[in-house]
Amino acid sequence: MSQNLFYPPGLGPSGGSASTGTNGAPAPTSSTEVGGINPSGNLQPLLTDASGNLFVNVAAGSITAENPSVSLTSALVPTYATYVGMNVSGDLVGLQGTANGLKVDGSAVTQPISAVSLPLPTGAATNAELVTINTTLGSPFQAGGSIGNTAFGISGSLPAGSNAIGSVSVSNFPATQPVSGTVAVSNFPATQAISAVSLPLPTGAATSANQTSVIGSATGGTAAASSELVGGVYNTSLPTLTNGQQSAIQLDSSGRVILSPSGASSNVNLADVGGSAIALGQTTMSASLPVAIASNQSAITVAQATAANLNATVTGTVGVSGNVTVTQATGSNLHVDVDNTVAISAASLPLPTGAATSANQSTMITDLGTIITNTTGLATSANQTNASQKTQIVDGSGNVIASTSNALNVNVNNSPATSIKGTALANAPVYNAYSSTSITTGAYVQLVASTSNAINTVHIFDSSGQAMIFGIGASGSEVATLYVPPGGDTYTLTVPAGSRIAYKALTATASSGYLLMSFLE
Repeated sequence: MSQNLFYPPGLGPSGGSASTGTNGAPAPTSSTEVGGINPSGNLQPLLTDASGNLFVNVAAGSITAENPSVSLTSALVPTYATYVGMNVSGDLVGLQGTANGLKVDGSAVTQPISAVSLPLPTGAATNAELVTINTTLGSPFQAGGSIGNTAFGISGSLPAGSNAIGSVSVSNFPATQPVSGTVAVSNFPATQAISAVSLPLPTGAATSANQTSVIGSATGGTAAASSELVGGVYNTSLPTLTNGQQSAIQLDSSGRVILSPSGASSNVNLADVGGSAIALGQTTMSASLPVAIASNQSAITVAQATAANLNATVTGTVGVSGNVTVTQATGSNLHVDVDNTVAISAASLPLPTGAATSANQSTMITDLGTIITNTTGLATSANQTNASQKTQIVDGSGNVIASTSNALNVNVNNSPATSIKGTALANAPVYNAYSSTSITTGAYVQLVASTSNAINTVHIFDSSGQAMIFGIGASGSEVATLYVPPGGDTYTLTVPAGSRIAYKALTATASSGYLLMSFLE
C-alpha cells in the first residue's frame, strides 16, 4: 500500500499548496526546497550560485559542449566569433582590429609592398603626354639633346607691356655690369627715376636699430637703451637764443660747463645736505651745518637784547678788568665753575651736618682729664723701653692664650692660602684686533668658551673708542655683567670656573683699535 504525505499538514492536491502547480500552467509564486540523498543516506538540499544556477558535480561519464564560434575546415563561417589574443611578456593581450581588418604594427620598420600596377595620383602626367611634348619641342630640346651655347633668335615683335620672358643669371652681382652698345633714353638729359627694393648700405653706415637705441623723449619718457658721448663748444661770445631754439652746451676756455650763461652768479636752492633736509631756524648741532671760523678772524661783535643775561661758554682764560657784577634770579643758587684757587672771606659759615660744636669739645676736655687721673701709675715711657712691661694675648673670656717671653706662638687652624688673590693668572689672556674682527651692538662675540679657573680680577684695555659690554653666559643668554668705558679699566668680580665670556659694543660698532683682556685669580 502506498501513502502520500504533504507538508505542511493540510496541504495537498486538494489543499492548494502555493508551491504546487498544474503542468502547462504558470509557475507558482512560491517554491519548495528540493533535496537528494547523499552516499551516506542523508538528505541534502540542492545548491545554486547567486544567479540561481544549479551546482552539478559530474561523478561519472562526460559532458559534451559545443562552441558556436568554431567550425570545421571548408565549412560555412560560424555565426559567432571567439576573441583572439597573443602572449606579450607573459600576459594575454587581445589583437587590435580596425573597421577594415586586422591592425598591423610595422614596429618602425619599412614594410615591403609588391604591386604589379598602382593607380596614378589625380592630375599626374601620362607617358602619352610626355611623348607629345617631346615631339613638339623638336631638336635640340628633345631628350638627349644639348643646347650648349646655341643662340636662339626671336622672330616677330614682343607684345607691349610688362610680359616676363625669363630671367638672366648674373654671377658677380651686385658689381657694376658692362653694357655693350648703346642704351636709348628718350628724355635724356633729364633726371632718370630708379626703382630698387633694397640697396646695400655703405661701409660703416648707421642702422635704424642703432639710431633708435640712443633716441629718447625730449619732453620726458622712457630712457634710451644706450647713450652717446656729448660734447660742448667754447665761444668767446655766448649765443643769444629765442623761444624754441637750441644750441650746443657752452664751455669755458678750460672745457668746463658754464652753468650760468649770463656770466653772473646764480641762486641755488639747497633741499638737503648729505641726504638730510635743511630746516630754517635754530636746531641741534647734529641737524645744523658746521661753520668754520678763520684762524685770523677779526673780533666778532655779539649783541645782547636789553635787560637780558648774556649766556656764553668760554674756553680758556678770560681777562677781566674792573669789577664784575653777577645777577642771580631770586630764590636760586649761583652756580660758578672756578678753575683756580679763589680767596673767600666770610664772617660766619654754617657748620656741615654732624660737625662737632664747642659745647661737645668742652665735654671732651673734661672726659680726657678723667682718663688721665685714672691712668696715673700705669706704665711710663721708660718702662716701655726697658721691657719691664709685657703684653699678653687673651681670649674672649680673659684667659691668657700664650706667653710673650719670646716669639709669639700662633696656631693656624685652617690651611694657609697658597696665593694672594689678583696675582696669579686664572685663564689665558685675550687679544682682538677690531680691524680684523669688528664687534657690533648686535649679538655677543665669544672671547672665552669656558674659563679654566675661577676669576676674581679682570684687566681690560680697549682702544676702540667705544663703550663695551662684558657678558657672561651661554650663547643667546648672556648676562651683561660690566659696562666697560672707552679705554677699559680693572674690575674685581667673581667669575666661576667653566663660564663662557662674551663681548659686544654698547655705543657703536668697534671697528678699529684693539682689545687686551687678562684674568687673575
